[in-house]
Amino acid sequence: MRARRTLTAVAAAVLAAGRVGAQAPRYDLQKDVVLEQRLRRQVPLDVAYLDEGGRDVTLGTYFRGRPVALMLPFYQCAGICTAELNGLVKALRALDLRPGRDFEIVVASINPTEKPQLAAVKKQAYLAELGRPEAGDGWHFLTGPDASIKRLTDAVGYHYVYDPETDQYIHPPGLIIITPHGRISRVFTGVEYSPRALRLSLIEASAGKIGTRTEQVLLACYQFDPSKGRYTLAIGRLLQIGGALTLTILIGYIGVSLARDRRSRARQVSGA
Repeated sequence: MRARRTLTAVAAAVLAAGRVGAQAPRYDLQKDVVLEQRLRRQVPLDVAYLDEGGRDVTLGTYFRGRPVALMLPFYQCAGICTAELNGLVKALRALDLRPGRDFEIVVASINPTEKPQLAAVKKQAYLAELGRPEAGDGWHFLTGPDASIKRLTDAVGYHYVYDPETDQYIHPPGLIIITPHGRISRVFTGVEYSPRALRLSLIEASAGKIGTRTEQVLLACYQFDPSKGRYTLAIGRLLQIGGALTLTILIGYIGVSLARDRRSRARQVSGA
């Protein structure tokens, strides 16, 4: 919550600095610039875009049986967009899951005037920042028309406004994790993403098809806190698991005891 207030304050300050003597904003940053938690909502996979090479693609092009991490900045933004992309790079460096092998990353601009050439420049810059050129096979930078942008942002609950006086898009930062079938699994807000939380969310979205077996078991003991963007121990689940384990052990003990008792009586009868 503190991070969100800080980001809102930064956005408001930047906006105010760019409009000296202008009227107050005609929108509410708390209501009109929001990333919703639309979990399990289906994303339109047929929405049309251009990739960084200028090729016609749909969003579904990148759903190849792996989870997808979706980010919605714009490329000529020097503020929050840069911070959230830098935050993603920082998390990726600490992650042993690999784009293109374990999951896909899709960065889709919300500015309909931006072109593939700019997307290509951004892709090369962030691949160099990450230091893993091979990640380019799984990290995609898209541009598209206003109709495609509106359709995708409306579906995922990504609300932003365009300010004509500064020629900037005022938007919320965040990262959306989507299942291989196109349903929203987790939503991270802010510009910093915990590598551990990102890893667990990708494993969860993949339905256990990536990650270790231990991590898949651990997910049963954790729950995602959207307000903090992290996984925390679920005490209720731990109690359920502990109770089920205790019951299993008790049933097993009773079964073994009854079996021993039957064998003992059988030997006594045989001896008699």
